[in-house]
Amino acid sequence: MIKSLSSIASLLPFFFLIFGFCSLCESAEEPVKEQGKDVPGKLILKEIALPASTSFWNSRIRNLGEYKPTLSGEKELLQYWLFLPKDESAKSADGFPLMIFLHGAGERGNNPELVKKHGPPKLLAKGAADHWKFLTVAPQCPDGKYWSPDQILAFLDELILRYPIDQNRIYITGISMGGFATWMLLNKAPERFAAAVPICGGGQLDHPEKVVSIPIRIFHGDADSVVSPQFSRDFFDAIQKAGGKKVELTLYKNVGHDSWTRTYANPDLYEWLLQQKKNP
Repeated sequence: MIKSLSSIASLLPFFFLIFGFCSLCESAEEPVKEQGKDVPGKLILKEIALPASTSFWNSRIRNLGEYKPTLSGEKELLQYWLFLPKDESAKSADGFPLMIFLHGAGERGNNPELVKKHGPPKLLAKGAADHWKFLTVAPQCPDGKYWSPDQILAFLDELILRYPIDQNRIYITGISMGGFATWMLLNKAPERFAAAVPICGGGQLDHPEKVVSIPIRIFHGDADSVVSPQFSRDFFDAIQKAGGKKVELTLYKNVGHDSWTRTYANPDLYEWLLQQKKNP
C-alpha cells in the first residue's frame, strides 16, 4: 500500500503538468477580452462600461424604433468585437474609416459568438480580414433589450478616444433590429455619420430633412414578413420628398427577411462606403 501511494505521488507532477496544459488549451479557445495589445487583422473581443440602456424589448416590431434615454448614473457592460485592419491603404492622416455594425434581435445576450453569425463580423471570421479596410466594431445588445441610440453614441465617443478613427468617415449599418437602430441614430445625430446602410429596418423618420445630405443605401426583401418593406419605402419617399438626392432603395424580389446576406456579400457596397466622406 505504501509502495502504491509512493508511486502515485511520484506521478503527481506529471498529472499537474497535463492538467495545466489542458487548461491552457481550453483558455486558448475562449475569446480574448481586453488582454494585451490589439492585433491588426484579428477580431478581438472587448468590453466597455456605458450608461445603462432603458430600451427594453417588447413584442411590437414598430416599438423597436422608439427612442428611450439612457441612465447616466448607472452603467452596464457592453461586449463588442473589434477589428483593426492589417491593410493600411485606407488609413488617412486622421485615421481609419470606422464601420459600426448593429446585429438583429436573434443575436442578443451574453454569447458574443452570436454576433459573428451575420454581416461584417461573419465575413471577417470567414477570411475577409486580410483585405478589410474598415476599423470595425460590432457590439452585442444585452438580452431583453433593443438598441439604444444614446448608448451607441456614447460608445462612439469612447471609440474615438481609444482608436485612430477618421471622424469624417464614420459609417453605420445594421440588420433588422439593427436596421431600426440605424434609422434611430440618423434621427438622433445625423451629423455624426458619413453614410448609412439600414437593412430590413423600420421605425419612424422624424425629420427627413436632416438626412438629405447623407448618402444612404436602403435594402429590404419585398417578401419580408417580419419587418414590412413598407417601412423602407416610406423612408425612401420621405427623404426624396424632403429634397434628398443621395438615398437609394433596393428591394430584392421574392426575398424574405434575410436581405443582409446578399447585401454584405457585394464588394461594391464597401467600395461605395469608402468613397463617402463628410464635408469638412
